[in-house]
Amino acid sequence: MWKCPVCDQENAATVCPNCGYDRTCDYEQYPTAYAVTTATPTRTLRREWQAKQGPELAELIADWYDAPQDPAAAEHCFRRLADGGNPAAQWWLGIACAQGRGAEKDEAQALEWFSRSARQGYARAQYQLGLCFQDGAGVDADLRKALDWFRQAAAQGFAPAQRRLEELETQMPDQLFARYQREPDQAKRMEYLKKAAELGYAQAQVQMALTYSWGDGVEKDAAEADHWFQKLAKQDGPEVWHWLGECYHYGWGVEKDYAKAAHWLRKAADQGNAWAQDNLGDCYYYGEGVKKDYAKAVQWYQKAADQDNAWAQYSLGHCYYLGQGVKKDRAQAVQWYQKAAQQGNTDAQRALADLL
Repeated sequence: MWKCPVCDQENAATVCPNCGYDRTCDYEQYPTAYAVTTATPTRTLRREWQAKQGPELAELIADWYDAPQDPAAAEHCFRRLADGGNPAAQWWLGIACAQGRGAEKDEAQALEWFSRSARQGYARAQYQLGLCFQDGAGVDADLRKALDWFRQAAAQGFAPAQRRLEELETQMPDQLFARYQREPDQAKRMEYLKKAAELGYAQAQVQMALTYSWGDGVEKDAAEADHWFQKLAKQDGPEVWHWLGECYHYGWGVEKDYAKAAHWLRKAADQGNAWAQDNLGDCYYYGEGVKKDYAKAVQWYQKAADQDNAWAQYSLGHCYYLGQGVKKDRAQAVQWYQKAAQQGNTDAQRALADLL
């Protein structure tokens, strides 16, 4: 790839498809006798090209500001450059449509121009697109997509995106928990974890109970561990039921009780929670809290595996390999091991290495 010295477009061809510049005839860079006698100086070509293109963006922005009441001002000022792929012009045209300044107010059209610019890596457009998804402007509100665009802009050092990202992530419990998992400083880790737990995030409440139960980075405190377990128990929904099942199964913050574990896991599994389905499959496979039943284990592994749960895929492959609860089938075993291995499951990777 090379950048054309006439029109600034990146391309791989010898002759620029945008302005027709032939880099082999550039006697300033390649001073051959042929080039010197046949080529026009590159500086001259650039001036001629710029004259054809009309005013540059800075001058067009000034013209747009001077004509706020002209409904076609933005179109006249920015459309040529925007259609040519200039990300800054696309952003400005999006701003004009979003504000109704020099253009008809049209959030959907603004979104289109922001998207075109953002896909080229323009940080301001990425930030603006994040705002659209956050506020539901021209598109259905989607905080996950908003976060993604804010992160892309923030990664380029765009300060407003960095501030908005901080603001959003500290209001969303799953993002706080993700920060807890990434943060090396113990004090900050606990700050993020506690806030996520206080906002009702089930996994954070489980982790708080475990942290105080085990004394992981804090002093052991059975009462505090129980406090967080009780908070978890008062909640409702498949994710909570899954974590309650886990707590009873492993004795996290409560006395180990396989029967109660199976009860809560079944409740979550019946609602489609893949992790609960996988864990319930384990209960039937090992006979923990329920009567051992390989066929039922396979049924629950299958449900979770169909939702791309890697551990369930591995367990299903294992059942097919050994013929437990299902007819022995090496091809099926390999297929499910491969699915799990592709998701990074090391047990499946080892099983495949032994089989193939």
